[in-house]
Amino acid sequence: MSDARSMKKVLLYLKQQELLTTLELILRHWGYRVFATHRRDAFRNHAEDWKPDLVMVGNDLLQSSDIANCARKAAGRSGHNLVCIEEDPARGTAVETVGLKVPVDVFELYRVMQKYLEEKPRTNFRIAMRVPGMVVRPETTSLVEVLSISAQGLFLKTSLKISRGERFRLVLPLLGMKRELELGAEVLYVVEPSPENGYQQGVGLEFTDLGDQERCELEAFLERALLEELDDKHGHIEIDLSRLSLHTAEPFRAGLPNLQQA
Repeated sequence: MSDARSMKKVLLYLKQQELLTTLELILRHWGYRVFATHRRDAFRNHAEDWKPDLVMVGNDLLQSSDIANCARKAAGRSGHNLVCIEEDPARGTAVETVGLKVPVDVFELYRVMQKYLEEKPRTNFRIAMRVPGMVVRPETTSLVEVLSISAQGLFLKTSLKISRGERFRLVLPLLGMKRELELGAEVLYVVEPSPENGYQQGVGLEFTDLGDQERCELEAFLERALLEELDDKHGHIEIDLSRLSLHTAEPFRAGLPNLQQA
């Protein structure tokens, strides 16, 4: 998504201003053009004229037949299902829509966006970062640099001789959480240095024995990193954490005043 013409457009219509702001920031951070509103007239105008690629509306607002018809027409023109955000749990998900529960799980939100907007959808969002790690083989232990992480695997920079399909143990520190994970990993691909990739060298790994506890801790780490990125980029805007379904009770570090937790 290199320019405004290629960025997918998302129309977001909710009653709850805090939830509206939080979702707008996350979706913009992931590279989407977002028009977010709590006004009926603004929604109707953009549904008809803006040609959104995805329409997301609160379930309470969809109780209005006028809004429901407008939203479904806009979704039909885009060729994607209408996403119903369950602002009011008592009402549930509207018929013939894709439901997204509130508080919102950012991993589920990411999967919905990928499924309906990307040609080659990813299952898990990836966070770019530079953290140390260790590759543990039967006879050697080597330091490596992790460049990006998802809940499924990671990419690391190393000059080690590593082959596709090789398996080993990986030690990954969860910085800021005073915790480290030791996981089984398998090499999915190897990047050899070349002029085309800026002489980058490294390997892509998939975790092979990620249990429920390790997955929860890793997802909490990724949520923390995402929230810190949002705070760094949009520190002047408050993000209401009570609108998100987080995997940890303390998802952000002290000193991020714009991440508000109820």
